[in-house]
Amino acid sequence: MVAPTLPPEDYFTLFAAEWITRDFALRLDDLQEGIIKHRSETAGVDALYLFVNDAIMRQDGWFSRGRGATRMKLLLLLAKPQPTFELRAIERAFLTIEHLFSPNRDLNAIRGVYSARAILLAQRFRQLMRQIGADKVRLHVQIVYACKGDAPPDILRRRVDQMQQSIQAVLPRATFDFEFVGAEALWQAFTEQPRGRLLKISGDVIRASNGRGFVCMVRIGDYYRFITRGGVLERRLFEANVRDYQGRKTANKAILQTLNNPGEEDFWWLNNGVTIIARRATLTDEGLQIVKPEIVNGLQTSFTLHEYCARRGGAPDDARTLLVRVIAPRDDSSHEQIIRATNSQTPIPPDAFRALDPIQRDIELFLLDYGIYYDRRDQYYFNERMPVEQIVSVRQLAQALMALFGRPETAYSRPGHILAEDASYRILFDPRMPFQVYFTAISLSLQIERMLASPLLRSNVEPAARGMMRYHVLWFAACRYLKRAALEAESIASLPPQMPEKFLLTQVSHVLRRFKQRGATNAAAKGAALVEQLRKDLHAAGAR
Repeated sequence: MVAPTLPPEDYFTLFAAEWITRDFALRLDDLQEGIIKHRSETAGVDALYLFVNDAIMRQDGWFSRGRGATRMKLLLLLAKPQPTFELRAIERAFLTIEHLFSPNRDLNAIRGVYSARAILLAQRFRQLMRQIGADKVRLHVQIVYACKGDAPPDILRRRVDQMQQSIQAVLPRATFDFEFVGAEALWQAFTEQPRGRLLKISGDVIRASNGRGFVCMVRIGDYYRFITRGGVLERRLFEANVRDYQGRKTANKAILQTLNNPGEEDFWWLNNGVTIIARRATLTDEGLQIVKPEIVNGLQTSFTLHEYCARRGGAPDDARTLLVRVIAPRDDSSHEQIIRATNSQTPIPPDAFRALDPIQRDIELFLLDYGIYYDRRDQYYFNERMPVEQIVSVRQLAQALMALFGRPETAYSRPGHILAEDASYRILFDPRMPFQVYFTAISLSLQIERMLASPLLRSNVEPAARGMMRYHVLWFAACRYLKRAALEAESIASLPPQMPEKFLLTQVSHVLRRFKQRGATNAAAKGAALVEQLRKDLHAAGAR
C-alpha cells in the first residue's frame, strides 16, 4: 500500500489495518471506512471491522446469509506508533467493546466519545443480532494491538486474560482472541509478498509470452470453491463489473439449463467463460496462485454456477470445465481498458461504465448514510432485496442534477446522453462539488415524484404528464424556494432535502398550468420554450 501524503501515524494505522484484514483482501475504501480514530482520550480503538459470513459489513448494513448459523467476526485494531505496548491502550479497547456492543448500553449517551462511524457500526451489529438471533450467531471477537515495540511484558498478557471476562459478560456466546503485533512482525508483513488465492486448473495452461496472462480450463467444482468462502458467494470479487446479476433472464436461464442437463458437449463449449484481473498470477504445481483477483467478465455465469452448485450442497464432483482467462495488467490504464473491452462484448449502454469511476463509489457510500441505495451497478441492491422505493440509479441522480442546473428539458428528453457525454458528466459529477448536493437532488426529486403520483394530484395529472413535468417542477420549485433564477452547487446544497408540501403544491400547479398552455405535449416538455417561460416567471416573482 502506498500512501505518501498521509501523516506517519495515519499511515501506520492504514498499514496495520491492511495487514490484520489480509485474509479478506479488502479494498482501500473498505479499510478507510473502518478507521474510527477519535480525539477523545477515552476511545483507544483506531479501527473497527465487522465481517458477516466472511464478507465485510459496510455502512449500508446488508449481509449475505449462509446455510445454518451466521458467522460473525468483530475485529478491533489498536495501532500505536510507539516503542512500547501500554496497559492503558488495552484497557480502553475492552472499554470500547463494553460501551459499543453491550445490548443494554445507550449509544446516544456516548456519541461525543466515539466517532460517528463507530456508533453506526455498533448499531448495525445490534440490528443484526436482533434480526438473526443471538443463539444463531457464531461470534468471534479479535483485538489486535500493533506498535513499534518488541514482545509485551508478561504482566500485560496476564492482564488481557483477566479482562477477557468483561467480554464474556457483554457477549457471553462469543469466542475471543487477543494478538500483540510488534516491530518484527510488522517488518515481515511489509517485506513479504501478498498471499494469493488458489485457482485449481484442469489440464494444460496456455501462458502468454510476457508471463502476464494465462488461459486455462477449470472444473466447475473448483471454480465454485474459488468464488466462495464456506459456501457463501464472495461478492467483492465482482466489484469491477458495471452491472450486477440480472436474475433469470434468457441468457442465465440457458446457462442454468446447460448445467442441469449435461450432454456430450463440455460446459465450456457452450459458454464464453470468465476473465479475471489480478495484481499478480503465478503458476504452481497446484494451479494458479492469484493475488487480489477481480472477476471483470463472467458475472452472470458465476452467479448462475453458484446457484447450481449451492442447490447440490456445494462443489459437485463434475468433470465439466469452464474456460478462464487470468490477466495481470501492468498498470491502471490497462486494467480499465480490459474491463471496458470484456464488458463491451455484451450489450451494455456506454453510460454503464460510469459505475467504475471512484466518485460513483463515494456517492454510493455517502447516500447509504441517508438510507438511499445508489444502484451504480445495475440490479445490485435489487438483488440484495433492499426496498425498491429507496433504490435510485445513476441515471436518476444525473437527471435530477441536470434539472437543478437549469436544464430540465434535457433531463427529461436525453437522460442517456447526460452520462454518455463527458462534458456534461464532468460537470454533474465533479469531485470538488459538495456531496450534500447529491443527497438534496435525489431527495427532492423523489419527493416530487411521490407528490405527482399522490391521490391529491392523480386525478388532475395524467400519468404521461407526471414523467414529463417531474424535472421542470424540481428546477422551478428549487429556484422559487431560493428566489434565484439560476442555481450552482453551493445553492443546491443549501436547499432542504424536503420542501413544505403546501409550497411544493403551489409550484406544481404553476408548472402544470404553463405546460397545458403549450399543449401538454411531449414536444412541449422537450422544448426550450417552456423553460424560457418559467424563467420569465421566476424573474417576475423577484428571483435574482
